[in-house]
Order: sequence, then structure tokens, then C-alpha cells
Amino acid sequence: IGIEVIDSFKLLLLNIVILLLLGVTIIYTYYSLIQGNRKNTLYALIFTIILAIVFIGFQVIEYLVLLFTILNSVFESCFYFKIGFHGLYIIIGIVFLVVGL
Repeated sequence: IGIEVIDSFKLLLLNIVILLLLGVTIIYTYYSLIQGNRKNTLYALIFTIILAIVFIGFQVIEYLVLLFTILNSVFESCFYFKIGFHGLYIIIGIVFLVVGL
């Protein structure tokens, strides 16, 4: 009662697609590195970093658009906890990739 859900076919779907693309680009980076193709490795790594930054940006927008706060109920607390730690995980990954660049 009182929980308004976000339309899944807008911002959330876009974030999921970006997250899946992140997986594809980092795997492509890995295989390019294994094959010794430095040019493709560099381009794929840069594209992965850009996608990760865009993902974090959309996650911040998602936080700003939400109609509930962390203090509303257990659902909201768990949601913010899960999304917050996932964002932190992506930020740490960005830092690792930039250092590896």
C-alpha cells in the first residue's frame, strides 16, 4: 500500500540493456587482450568505461525520479541498499578499468 512502481520500459530497461552491453564489451576486451590485439583492446576498454559511467549517471537519475525514500518501509530500504551497493560495485570496477588503462 502506498508504493508507486516505476515504469519498467523506460529508464530501468535502458539500464538493463547498458548493463548487458557492459558484459559484452568487457568480454570482448578480454578476448582482444588474449589475442594480442592492442588497438581493439584499448577501444573496447574505453567503450566499457564510457558505458559504465553512463550506467551510473542513469542510476543517479533513477534515484532522483523515485517517489519514495529509504525511510518509507522495508521494501524501499532493501531497494536502496541493493541499488546502492550495485552502483558502488560498478564505480569500483570503473576505477579498476581506468587504472588498468
